[in-house]
Amino acid sequence: MRGPFLRKPAGSAIVSEVRATVAVAGPLAAANLAQMAMGFTNTVMVGSLESAALAAAGLGASSISRSPWCARAS
Repeated sequence: MRGPFLRKPAGSAIVSEVRATVAVAGPLAAANLAQMAMGFTNTVMVGSLESAALAAAGLGASSISRSPWCARAS
């Protein structure tokens, strides 16, 4: 039987949980930042054109980024 003095400290359990959470959340956060950077770059590149082109680029980017969610819902 293990005594209370042989248990791991609670801090190490918290640290391992934080590491596991960051291991899962890190790639998701990077993908989100990459998508925002792509939208910003798209806006900068199309920004010098007329407003209809900018609106079309925004609408296209919005519909492309939503298409996997729509396909998954059906």
